[in-house]
Amino acid sequence: MNEDWNLKGGVIIIGSLLWGQGNGRKKWREKSLDEESKIRVILPIRYGRYSKDSIYTMVFSRDCQKDKKLGTGYIFSFRLKPIKGIKALLTKAKAMSKAEGMDGDLENDWGKIAILFNPDKINPKIKKQILLEWNKNKQSGIKKGSWKNYKLGEEEPCVNSHSELNIGWPYPLDNQRAQVLSELDFLFAAVTKPKHKTKTTYPTDYEVAETVKNDTSRFYFCNNIKHGITTFQDNAIINKICP
Repeated sequence: MNEDWNLKGGVIIIGSLLWGQGNGRKKWREKSLDEESKIRVILPIRYGRYSKDSIYTMVFSRDCQKDKKLGTGYIFSFRLKPIKGIKALLTKAKAMSKAEGMDGDLENDWGKIAILFNPDKINPKIKKQILLEWNKNKQSGIKKGSWKNYKLGEEEPCVNSHSELNIGWPYPLDNQRAQVLSELDFLFAAVTKPKHKTKTTYPTDYEVAETVKNDTSRFYFCNNIKHGITTFQDNAIINKICP
C-alpha cells in the first residue's frame, strides 16, 4: 500500500460538532482542526432528523441541492502534517466518529462518516485505494445497502454505495477563500439519516419550530444560528416561534 500520498484534508461541520462539548468534541476540535482555516461554505442542508432528544437535527439533502434550497456550514482543514497513507486517514475518520458519538465506527444505526473527494485534486488511483479500505465491513461497521436509507421520499440518497457524500464540492461565501478550499483533496462529513417523528416525509417548518420551542437543554437550533450554521428554513421557523 502506497504510504506517500501527501494528502490534504478537512471536515465539513453542519451542527453541534462545531459548538457542542459532549463526547470530547472540544478536545477533538482543538487537537485535530486548524481553527484559522475555518471557511463558511454553501451546503444543501436542512432540519430533517428527529433525534432521541425530541428535536430535529441537521441532514444533508439531495433535494435541497436540486431545488437550490441551500444553507451554510463550515469547513476546517486538519492540523499538522499531510496524510501519508490509509492508516493515518482512517485514524482521523475514526477520531471524528468518536467526537460524533459513534464509538470510532464509520457507521452506526443513525449515521455515518462519509467522504467527499475534490474532483479537481484527488488522484484517481488513491481515491480507489481509499474507498476499497474505507468500505471493509469488519473494520468500519458499514452495513451493506445502508446508503439507500440516507434520504426521505423520492429524493436521491445523500451518500452513495461507496460511502461518498453525494453532493458537489462546496464553494465558500467569501471568494477569497476559494483557493484554500481548492487545495484540499478530500473532506469528511458526519451524515445522519433523515427521520420524521411519525411520517416518511421531511418535517414542516411548523413541526421543526415546535421542537425548537421545547428544546430547553441543547438549544440546538439557537446554537446553530448563533454560530453561523443556517438553512433555507430558518426565517420561517423563527417566525413561527416569535409570531
